[in-house]
Amino acid sequence: MSNLVHIDRPAAIPPVATGKTWCGAAEIDITPHVGLPMSGYSISGKSSEGVHGRLFARALYLEDAAGRRAAICVLDLMSGSRYLLEKTASLTADTAGISVDRLILAGTHTHTAPGGFHGSSLYNEFAAARAGFDAEVADWVAERTAAAIDAAENSKVEAQIATSQDLCVWGEKQNRARGAFAANPEAATWNQAGAPGAAAPAGLSAEQAAVDPRLFVLAAYAKGPSGPGTPFAVLALWACHGTALGADFDLYSPDWFGEAARGAARQLAGIGADSIVLVGNAAGGDMSPMRPDLPQGPALARRVGQAVGRAIAAEAMRLRPSAHDFSVDVRYAEPAQPGDSVPGVPNTQLAPGWEFGAPTIGGAPDGRSFFSRSGLVYDGMTRAGPPAIDDHQYPKLPAVGVLQDLLRCLKGLDAASEVRMHVLRLDDCVLVSVPGEPTVTAGWRIEQAVLSSLAGAGVTRAWVIGYAGDYGGYYTTPEEYDHQTYEGASMLFGRNAANHVRARLAQLAAGNAPPAAGPGVVTLEVGHGVNRFSMPASSPPAQVTPVVSRDGLSVTVYWQMGTRIRPEMAPGIPRPTPGGPAPAPVSAYFARLEENRGAGWTPVVVGGQPVDDVWGEIVLRRRIERPGRIPIAAWSLEATLPALPEPGRRLRLHVLPRGRFPGFDTEIR
Repeated sequence: MSNLVHIDRPAAIPPVATGKTWCGAAEIDITPHVGLPMSGYSISGKSSEGVHGRLFARALYLEDAAGRRAAICVLDLMSGSRYLLEKTASLTADTAGISVDRLILAGTHTHTAPGGFHGSSLYNEFAAARAGFDAEVADWVAERTAAAIDAAENSKVEAQIATSQDLCVWGEKQNRARGAFAANPEAATWNQAGAPGAAAPAGLSAEQAAVDPRLFVLAAYAKGPSGPGTPFAVLALWACHGTALGADFDLYSPDWFGEAARGAARQLAGIGADSIVLVGNAAGGDMSPMRPDLPQGPALARRVGQAVGRAIAAEAMRLRPSAHDFSVDVRYAEPAQPGDSVPGVPNTQLAPGWEFGAPTIGGAPDGRSFFSRSGLVYDGMTRAGPPAIDDHQYPKLPAVGVLQDLLRCLKGLDAASEVRMHVLRLDDCVLVSVPGEPTVTAGWRIEQAVLSSLAGAGVTRAWVIGYAGDYGGYYTTPEEYDHQTYEGASMLFGRNAANHVRARLAQLAAGNAPPAAGPGVVTLEVGHGVNRFSMPASSPPAQVTPVVSRDGLSVTVYWQMGTRIRPEMAPGIPRPTPGGPAPAPVSAYFARLEENRGAGWTPVVVGGQPVDDVWGEIVLRRRIERPGRIPIAAWSLEATLPALPEPGRRLRLHVLPRGRFPGFDTEIR
């Protein structure tokens, strides 16, 4: 089912030297209508029936004294994609000066955000429970992401940055594929000096010690006459899956990443810093937030996120004295994928076609499917007998046998003919983007290869941004691949794929990569199209009669509407005209608690922040009921009061109108 889309790739506006270094940051709400299928758990996933924490596009803009610029944007989505990267850059090239070669676009890898936005038909078919490329939701996300980048550029101030990877967060994740990890030579010295897991605290399990605990932090500070101010933008990367909520969770949520971003922002607000915090993923392919003493759910996401958030805030403040001016050097490549190899580098030959292994359909340990629970597939399923000549997929046992080839042919499934890679150097620090899920050891090898390629250039650290620019599945080491756990079975192009990416990134960092295509028209094969995003234009306006119930501090507001009415969760934002000002950052709430002590209604504030659905304290749910022949949508907003109402103090829930949803105010007694 071929569906080709064409995107214009414009050239960016040329740099203009100012003699100063600049940074800007912004965030834009990308929470769509309830009801879309969520991406990450494939057929085991759910469609959204509500919102538990809003989804955001958060952008960091960087510009050096020579006018060279770059942007890093982290989305609360399963990943970046070729489509989102190209579409977003087509909108920002002539406004913020951020073309495709200057934009690192990464997903957090939350599994509770919409799908249907991938730049390949393969993942539009299999990443979510309901297949298809939804052009309207993909374009909507791209437009809002572009608005975040434009707003970040428009808000830029003279600034300095500081970076580190000195702080470690232990005990909040584990290696879900420790058997495969142990096959790597690095495993024997993983917790020794000089390795990522050095100085692991006593009392950790073997799984908790086999992780990369390092937290990468880049903080931006406004430049002032007396030195750097408080951090106004922070980028943090920590390697862990976005699966704290579990496969049965059916609400949009940023998972632990949202808890970390908001938690760090709260911590920094406590010392007077108005900060936008971007929390992205690193080499998290085999890293899981699961733990034996706490089941998957909001409590687990909160625990992990709060621990990481506290560390981010502390490190951003610790780095302040080391803030400095910076230079920007960004390099971009889009090498071909199937059957390709890196000239002169052994063991980089890719398989000529993509293939999933049998353990893939069983799901990972933090999201097992029916096929695994029933024993039909299991980790370690491999082919018997010796490999055929040039069989780069061996020992993978193809999932569903010959049916996989049949599906590939009948549906024309494309796994991306090329991938997107960036290397961003900021003086002594290098950030490299990986278009998929590297395991912790594969990420460490990439890091070391990039540093080696820059030996003598003054670079002291390299860091991987995973799930960036595209989604090409997992990248495991060859030793891990031979074990054929879920991660190795999900390596599309065989056992050399991680070696290939590592060599390409080292080549790009050293300045030896083939040039990427320039401006023109980019064509992507995205698979069959669907349209699940739009509000039905013919639907009548809603009529809402809310009913309030309270049990102690817990409040629920309930109402009914026709099933064709869905509140527009994120407010609209205008696009700027080329050369004109960018719109202001928008992150407006949908529902919030308000109080009245006799002088009018004002927001309820706790810890310096309003109690609303942007900060996660108010949860929206929808349930389809069938009291008769016509189904009805039953909606609810659930909030926890900070304290019982005092005499003379009135409380209400204020809900904004959105689209055909009228909004309402309802008092809480």
